[in-house]
Amino acid sequence: MVKVKVSTDDVDIIKQTPGRKGIWGNYQFFVNDDTYECDYWFVLYGIDKKVTAKCPPENTYYVGGEPTSTCKFRKPFIQQFSNIISSQNRDYGVPCARKFSSLRWSVGAKMVNGSWLPEQDKDYDELKNMERVPKTKLLSVISSNKTLTPLHRKRIEFVKLLKEELGDKVDLFGRGFNEFEDTWDVIAPYKYHIVIENCREENYFTEKLMNAYLAESYPIYYGCSNIEDYYPSETMTKIDIEKPEEAVQIIRKIIADDPYEKHYSAIKKAKELTLDKYNVFAVFVEAMEASPCDESAEAKEITLWPSRKCKRLARLKRMIFGE
Repeated sequence: MVKVKVSTDDVDIIKQTPGRKGIWGNYQFFVNDDTYECDYWFVLYGIDKKVTAKCPPENTYYVGGEPTSTCKFRKPFIQQFSNIISSQNRDYGVPCARKFSSLRWSVGAKMVNGSWLPEQDKDYDELKNMERVPKTKLLSVISSNKTLTPLHRKRIEFVKLLKEELGDKVDLFGRGFNEFEDTWDVIAPYKYHIVIENCREENYFTEKLMNAYLAESYPIYYGCSNIEDYYPSETMTKIDIEKPEEAVQIIRKIIADDPYEKHYSAIKKAKELTLDKYNVFAVFVEAMEASPCDESAEAKEITLWPSRKCKRLARLKRMIFGE
């Protein structure tokens, strides 16, 4: 098997592999352990401390989850890698292996007092093999009370309008509203779930949408401008929160028509895509198979530094060498 090291500051991602074994096809993944020699090395989102391993330098990948509008990766950090996977449209001087946000799902991950609990359920096997998710409620939406960006503010304004217009037909959850531990609990009981991304960019969609599909809820969606490149149009209804009155009317019609049963088979297809195509491990494998490991490639000892350290090291290098 091809040996793949994964370093990340994220919570348990190994649950996204069958049997939690870290195997996807012919690839064995080692996540946040002391594996030293590997054929490929992926850093997912970030690392908290320096990590050293022996790997062909051309087989190192950084996988980013933040959009262009809210994040600019530090070049000294990114340029430690030979490849990146990111939805961003910035040029970091490193080849982009795939334009994709590559986020893990968060159903089954419990957060208490701002921290993720180590124990997680809703793993690959459970989601793949579960019977049809029973629906006892109508419509939910998750929104925090963040106001850092114009879109954050528009989102809050929209969900408040939605609550005013629809009353008890919609349940509102999120920080500053009705808080919860596990996303599953506030999506799975509902036929419909409103998904509002933090931005509207090409190739950028998040666990917010994937969570809805995994819970077999029909998404009413605002976000990724080319989402149909990833999920068929019949798997969701799109709205524009910048046209709030029109969006509310679309949602009213969905409530009146109640098309959940009509769309159920499409939702199941989207669930399969989420589990088997947009799973972070499937994305890793796609990138590796697009650039197969050269058996003659020389493995070298590599030390990767956290983003904050890279900034300091780059500054020190300029001071010493005038670069």
